[in-house]
Amino acid sequence: MIVTPFGDLDYKSKPMSLQWLAAHGTRHETLRKALSRNGISLSPAPLFSQVSLEWVRLHYLHHMGLLRLIIPDRSISSQALSADPMGSEAQFQNWHRMHNLLHTRLDQALQVH
Repeated sequence: MIVTPFGDLDYKSKPMSLQWLAAHGTRHETLRKALSRNGISLSPAPLFSQVSLEWVRLHYLHHMGLLRLIIPDRSISSQALSADPMGSEAQFQNWHRMHNLLHTRLDQALQVH
């Protein structure tokens, strides 16, 4: 199990994944609104009913846009987010660790709680 700001996850647990996707989508909308208050426009994050390779690809592109706007010093690389998080349990764990770190930095930068 991995603990995320959007809920706990077990590798390949569909109920946990659905709950995580909903909470994570809400966080991205919160980030988008925080950017908007600062005069920065960003399209909504891709929301799907399940994590798929297409979702990973679109989510990665969305995070790259957030990184360029919020963390331009490249102190965090989202390269791990382009990998398939469902390829193996190790990839799943690594993807979520990097994703959690990235969201923590974004929340701090935008003062989102």
